[in-house]
Amino acid sequence: MSILTRPILEINLDNLLDNYLTLKKISGKAIAAAVVKDDAYGLGAKKIAKLLYDKAKCRHFFVAHGVEGKEVREAAPDAFIYVLQGIGEDSLAEFSEAQLIPVISSKEQLAFWKEHRIAGIKPIVNIETGLNRLGFREYELSELEESDRKEFSFVMSHLACGDEKDHFMNAH
Repeated sequence: MSILTRPILEINLDNLLDNYLTLKKISGKAIAAAVVKDDAYGLGAKKIAKLLYDKAKCRHFFVAHGVEGKEVREAAPDAFIYVLQGIGEDSLAEFSEAQLIPVISSKEQLAFWKEHRIAGIKPIVNIETGLNRLGFREYELSELEESDRKEFSFVMSHLACGDEKDHFMNAH
């Protein structure tokens, strides 16, 4: 008798592709992006990015770190690749070489960006909206100079209760 203790996860890539296309279709004017951080949650970031890039025309990808973005760049040559952990001294080379877009979540990251801008790149500003993770707080945003606000290409957040349409935190 054989007893197995390690789980086996099987992912149907056709279903993954269909799921992305469905989300893209229902997103309306919003941009559908693929999150392929942490090696696409173990599925292989380069493989998943190439699939979505080639077959679904996905052009927006999120990764956790610059080194991941560099790998995804190989599979998605003209995509927008956003790095959730932001940019720092240890990742500056990857950002520059692969034209990665940092997600800026603090005044310190913004100061670093202003000192080490990469031509042609406009970062994203991440705003804290109740998840209590990374992101500018409301009072920090109000302290930004107008020139600082113009640094960003767009705003993002991670709603604490986004999966509950009528949750009071979403309105807050």
